[in-house]
Amino acid sequence: RPLVWFFNGMANLIFRMFKLPMVRKDDITSDDIYAVVEAGALAGVLRKQEHELIENVFELESRTVPSSMTSRESVVYFDLRESEESI
Repeated sequence: RPLVWFFNGMANLIFRMFKLPMVRKDDITSDDIYAVVEAGALAGVLRKQEHELIENVFELESRTVPSSMTSRESVVYFDLRESEESI
C-alpha cells in the first residue's frame, strides 16, 4: 500500500503542477458504445450473436416488462416423471 499512496501522491502533484483536472469529465454515452459495437461487427471482430446481444442490452431501456416476457402457453417444459420415449 505505501507504494500505491506514493505514486498516487506523485501523480496528483504532477496534475496540480500542470493545472490538469483531477477528475475526468468525459462521459461515454450509449451512442458511443453502439458506434463501437457497430464498427466491431463490420470489421468482423464480433460474431452476429454477440452483436445482437449487446444491441438488445441497450434496447431493454425502452422495452416494457410484458414485451420481454414469454407467455405461459409458449413455455416448453419437461416433466421429470415422464419417460424418455414420451419426450
